[in-house]
Amino acid sequence: QRAVQLAFREVADALTDARSAAEQGPLLQARREAAAEALRIARLRHDAGYSAFDEPLRAELTLQQVELAQLRLRQTRLDASLALVKALGGGWQAPSEVTAR
Repeated sequence: QRAVQLAFREVADALTDARSAAEQGPLLQARREAAAEALRIARLRHDAGYSAFDEPLRAELTLQQVELAQLRLRQTRLDASLALVKALGGGWQAPSEVTAR
């Protein structure tokens, strides 16, 4: 009975994690688009002589931080998927190596 309860809890946790990550995806994409636009504008301003050299650098840093957050979110989604497969009793086996010809 405990094993079944644990299995149900693991499935519920994995589904919750997957749902949460899926909901964050569009928000991070919107943040990425805004950061990319801010970088484009910062570069234009710098090229025209209206801003200091560090404005495009800060905008690029922001964009890279958002892209890193997107990668971490992808990892979270993959981890949740793997946890769900495991909780449902599925297994995973590494594909055999392809021999070079």
